[in-house]
Parts: sequence; structure tokens; C-alpha cells
Amino acid sequence: MFTRFKNFFSRHRNKFITGGILVGGVVLFSKYAQKVKEWQEKEAKEFLERARKQQHYDSIEKTCNLTAMTLASTLKEVIIKLIKSEELIQKLQSGVKNRVELWEELKILAFSKLVILLYAQAILTVTLRIQLNLIGGYMFRYTTDDSEENKITSNMQEKYLGLCQFFIEEGIHKLCDVIKEKVKVVLEKKSLKEKLSLKDIEQIFWAVQTSISNDDRDPCKSLPDYVLPNDLRRILYVPDLSVFDNIIVETHDILESEEIIHLIKSCISHGFCYVTDKISQYYKENDSLKQKTDFANPVPTTSSSLDANYVLNLNAVTIPMAKIIPLVNGFVQNQTKKDDVPHAWIQQLILMDSLKVMGANIYETFSSKK
Repeated sequence: MFTRFKNFFSRHRNKFITGGILVGGVVLFSKYAQKVKEWQEKEAKEFLERARKQQHYDSIEKTCNLTAMTLASTLKEVIIKLIKSEELIQKLQSGVKNRVELWEELKILAFSKLVILLYAQAILTVTLRIQLNLIGGYMFRYTTDDSEENKITSNMQEKYLGLCQFFIEEGIHKLCDVIKEKVKVVLEKKSLKEKLSLKDIEQIFWAVQTSISNDDRDPCKSLPDYVLPNDLRRILYVPDLSVFDNIIVETHDILESEEIIHLIKSCISHGFCYVTDKISQYYKENDSLKQKTDFANPVPTTSSSLDANYVLNLNAVTIPMAKIIPLVNGFVQNQTKKDDVPHAWIQQLILMDSLKVMGANIYETFSSKK
């Protein structure tokens, strides 16, 4: 029997080998095809996941920009109510006797109002972007999690996003006190008659920034004190936190991080540069007016090229402090126009690349965090 089987195998050996190869090939091909199918399904799933994630992030960015624009208008109104420079202007227009004292006070309030606006808009914009991207990341991560423990309810979202409202209603008062104090120290020795160049204006802004930065109450370094209510900050020391409490803790840690401190300082510095550019236009207008006057009453000269090749040097132009005050005060007005400083600056601020990168990093971290 074994001999027959051996002879049969010998006669059909090539067929067995060929058949084995074919069967093995089919098996291997089937496994390969299965692997390819699984890989394609995985790639398709990841692609759809990335597309859904990108769409969700883009929606957050749009919401963030629109909300920042809306809250910035509210913030400006609050600042105008707190820094009542318009009342002083009305008194000055009524012809009171103590005009010099009122002008000195208006000097402090006008510069304070502008500096407060730049700091407040930076704080609001950065905080809002942190909040929306952080909670947006949490929500995306838990979209497939049906457990009640990790569910982020609408009440939680409303309470969390209300932190910006806390800054507008409460934190702004503390910010005003700190900045008014620092502005007064810098400007109290500046005479109303003192003629200031554009470089002098820059030095004033720099001195105010430096004075604020050296204070323990510096909003850049102690941001949670301005945007987090005391009752929420207490949970930082409580064990076994809920999802909402964890979000608050994460927010606090981000607000205190060196990256955010540097980012807010950068935003504020950009704001002062923007304002200085606006003021420089006023200096150009005054220099142009002076130039026309000089041309109307020319001084005899042997060089005709002096008039033809006039070079504008803004640092050589000086304007009395008393004329700078109305300009600075006018930057923050009740009426909102498309070209006014607060509206134009917030539009530039929300489009800063550094802010976008920060928001994207936070969203990616918390949407993917395990």
C-alpha cells in the first residue's frame, strides 16, 4: 500500500508541487489582500477623522474670532465707563478756572485708557482662544465616549466660557488700578508744555510697560488672578477632580506657562507699535504743515536742493504734550468706526500667526490626549 502511494506520489510529484505552490500562493495572496483592505480601511478612517477634526477646529477658529470682536466692543465700553475722561473734557469746555489741574488729570486718564485697552484686548483674545481650543479639544476627544463621567454638558460649556465675562466685569477693575498707578508715575513729571518727539512717545510707552512688568501684579505673569474667579481657583488644591474641574486646572496651568506669558507680552508690544504708527501720522501731518509754512516764507539759501530733496525725519518733529493728549484720548471713543484704533487693532490681533499656532497646539494636545 505504501509502495503504491510512493509510486503515485513519484509519478505526480510535479503536480503536487505545482498545486502546493498555487494553494500557498492563493493563501498568501488572500492574507495580503486582507492586509491591504485593512490598511485601506484604516487610512480611510484616519482621513475621515482628520477631516472631521480639521472641520471642527476651523469652526472653533471662526467662533473665536467672531466672539473676540464682539467682546472687544463690550470691553471698550467698560473701559470708557471706568476711565471717565469725557467728564474732564466737558469741564474744560465749560471754562472752569482750574484748567491746568484738569489737563494734568486728563493727561493721566487719556494715556491710562489707551494702555488699559491694549492690555485688556491682549488678555481677552489670548484667554478666549485658550478656552475655546481647550474645551473644543475635550469635546472632540469625548465625542465617541458615551459615559456620563466624561460628558461635557452645555451648562459646563456655558460656565467655562463665562470666564471671559468675569474678566470684563471683575478683572478689568484690578487691571485699571494697576495701569493707572503706573501711568501716573511715568507721566506726572511730564509738563503740558514739554515738546515730545515720536521717540519720546515710544519711551513713555516703554517706561509704562517696564513699570508694569516689574510689579508683582503684572497681568502677563499673574493672568489667572484676572480671569479666574476665586471660587474656581480653590479647586486647584482638591483631589479627585471632575472633568470640569480638570478643565479649570488645565486652563490655570496654561495661563501660567512661560509660552503664554511671552505671547501676551508680544501681543501688547505689537499693540504699542500699532498705536505709535497711528501717532506718527499726526506727526507727519504737523511736519507737512510746518514744511508748507517754511516754503511760504522761504529763507534765502545758496542750495536749491534743500527744498527739492527734503527728507522727512519724524524724530526731529516735536509736539507739545497738551496737543498729544486729545489725540491719545480720541483713540478710545464711544462710537465704533471701521478705522478706529480699538476696532482696527483687534482685527489685526486675532489674525496674528503666533495666536493661531498657540490655539492649534492646544486643540491638538487636548483632542488627542489619552
